Amino acid sequence: MIADGNQDDVGNGKLVRRAVRPNTALVQAVLDHLAGAGVDWAPRFLGVDRGQEVLGWVPGVTKDDWRSNPRRLDALAHIVRDFHDRTANLTDAAECIVHDDLQPRNIVIGSDSLTIIDWEQLRLGRRVEDVSQLCWSFASPTTDDQPEDVGRRWQRVLDAYGLDDRSDVVAVAITKIERCIDDIIGEAQRGSDRHQLLQERGDHHDLQEMLDWLVDHREQLVEAIT
Repeated sequence: MIADGNQDDVGNGKLVRRAVRPNTALVQAVLDHLAGAGVDWAPRFLGVDRGQEVLGWVPGVTKDDWRSNPRRLDALAHIVRDFHDRTANLTDAAECIVHDDLQPRNIVIGSDSLTIIDWEQLRLGRRVEDVSQLCWSFASPTTDDQPEDVGRRWQRVLDAYGLDDRSDVVAVAITKIERCIDDIIGEAQRGSDRHQLLQERGDHHDLQEMLDWLVDHREQLVEAIT
């Protein structure tokens, strides 16, 4: 069972607590908006208590392997499309609100449900930013993959979401991966325990391999998905 932050037992349920952040007001507004719409794929924001956000706890598991179950990824792409559509009218300054951290560890899989957790990077943005991360994080290329095979996997994600303009999906993916690598290294140097763990685990090396593959096969992949 997974929670986004520290869990507290509350009666027969549990809560998730994490430090208040600069975008806490946005997180609360968006999660309240989604709760009001009755969606079942986002946690509930329950309030702020003693400098901590308090969210509903989500039971389930996370899984690293999404390639063996493409229908699950189809369902997640549909959820992300629903999320973007429901938040597009919350801002005039961007296309929509983006989660900005869609990866397997942030998707809780229940018996018949998917729930997106870890909303701490929520911000204004473009649809393609989340959609490109669905591609490279859930249908990741490996060093042995051929561009046409990766293209087919990414095309399925893009079709499931319904993204019309796919011209900069690969470019956005490259930029995001570069930022992730810099973030792991930089925050680890600044003393972040979480980023030091990621660095010790070698996540930045895995991302660099993926980045190198995307740069080497950029033109072929763009052709395959557009």
